[in-house]
Amino acid sequence: MGMLLELIEKVAFSPDDESIYNGYRKGITGVFLTIPEIPCVRMEDFGYNSRAKQAQLMRNYYNPGEVEIAKARLFARRTAGFSSIAISTVGGEKHNRALFAEYCGDTNPHPY
Repeated sequence: MGMLLELIEKVAFSPDDESIYNGYRKGITGVFLTIPEIPCVRMEDFGYNSRAKQAQLMRNYYNPGEVEIAKARLFARRTAGFSSIAISTVGGEKHNRALFAEYCGDTNPHPY
């Protein structure tokens, strides 16, 4: 948590001459954050079943077609000094449990 607070402090108190404004966004130059090691976070630490949560996240946010498009764009721009792309995180079809329960004639749409 100390590293995050340090980064926020550096950005918040950076001089305006080191800042680039673009509309509402403030870009900061010369601020670096080094993370010596990515902490191991397990889904179980937050009360989730790891396998079920990973499946849900993949279903909700992973779009293989978008990933392939992004890979192709990055490959095409591989000689550029800098490149930025965006990936849509709209995954598979979502099912609304309340509507499903209603469709099935359930009078209590939230039995869980």
